[in-house]
Amino acid sequence: MKERKSTSTFPLFIKILISVLFGFIVTCLIGLYIQSQKIKSITQDNSTLYNQNNYLNQKILSTDKIVRKYLNIQGEICTKDLNTCVELIITRLNSKPVLPSASGGLCLIRNRAANMPSYFDPDVGKGYAKLNKEDASTLRELKESCSENDLAKLLQPYCAYNVDPVQFEVATINKFGGITSSTCSSLGCVYIECPNK
Repeated sequence: MKERKSTSTFPLFIKILISVLFGFIVTCLIGLYIQSQKIKSITQDNSTLYNQNNYLNQKILSTDKIVRKYLNIQGEICTKDLNTCVELIITRLNSKPVLPSASGGLCLIRNRAANMPSYFDPDVGKGYAKLNKEDASTLRELKESCSENDLAKLLQPYCAYNVDPVQFEVATINKFGGITSSTCSSLGCVYIECPNK
């Protein structure tokens, strides 16, 4: 009788076991890599959200400063929160000003760099101070109406915010508050320095 050669199943079993373990280890390593990439992505997203949050906070603070500065320029002070201050501005902008009569005009002082203010501009601004007059319709009448005392009174609020020398002027306005003509006041065209400057 022929002796039968037996093949051992042990090495085959080990090969299969090693293949399964190797596949399991590779799968685990791929899973760990994917998880680490997800964690890295979440960390980057959190960093981006943190930066966006800081940016928004800076914009809110900047907006708050601008709103309060605008109200301050308009002669109002808002000590409440930002929303209340914004509502105050909206109310102010929605209220329609009464148009001046066509015969009105301005007594004003302004420095060389300032644009001519309109009737509706604040009484004191960057480079100017003004006084609305509704009892004069021509430059000649405005020169008579804008007294030396009126023009001297404009120096104090002007000099509180500005330092450049000013010229005394008069200006006529149209029914929309725009300037139609202007000239030096009856005091002449000389530039006057702010007192104590």
